[in-house]
Amino acid sequence: MPLLPADLRDGALEACDQATRGVPFQENSTRVAKAQALAALVPLHTGRRRQELVARALDIAYYPEERAFWAPTLATLYLEMNPDDLVRRLASLPVPYEKQDLLRRVREEWEAQHRLDYSTVACCLLHAIVKTPLTPRITQRAFLSLAPQLEGVGLDDALEALNSRLFSEEGRSEAWIALAPRMDAAQAHATLTTAEGLMRLAL
Repeated sequence: MPLLPADLRDGALEACDQATRGVPFQENSTRVAKAQALAALVPLHTGRRRQELVARALDIAYYPEERAFWAPTLATLYLEMNPDDLVRRLASLPVPYEKQDLLRRVREEWEAQHRLDYSTVACCLLHAIVKTPLTPRITQRAFLSLAPQLEGVGLDDALEALNSRLFSEEGRSEAWIALAPRMDAAQAHATLTTAEGLMRLAL
């Protein structure tokens, strides 16, 4: 995404602050929406200002009593985060019990080798989002942020999640299009053998 001139970037940030100032943070949907708005401005900035925006978005999203609502902001910002911080926050997400091995793998690889497999990280975040009661639009935006990193089992899980009620029809179509370049031959074939899948990929 091209950078905006500095005055326009600052204006966009100020407009975001003005639009959400004074809204009670105890409303989780409001916290998520403001965090997502700030996260969307991150690519428009560089250097210290970029990192400040990441920190502000995470600070707004992290409401200790409702940890499940951290997932969409992490999904938007995980590639921008300090790995130590990312691994620590991942451990608090509502990843289903049967997927806890993914979290262990991420933590163990980071502690032993200081290496992060972002495909596995994205898969953990995917499952946390699926378990979080979000609006379809926020679910879709978070899902699209993860799509470029998903592969293998993570991609299979993503395709399965698209059949749930988490997405609007428009959002489901956009998500299918985002995932299409990541599919292997078998996944693409399974998608194209259904009329619905064919229509989605053709949109």
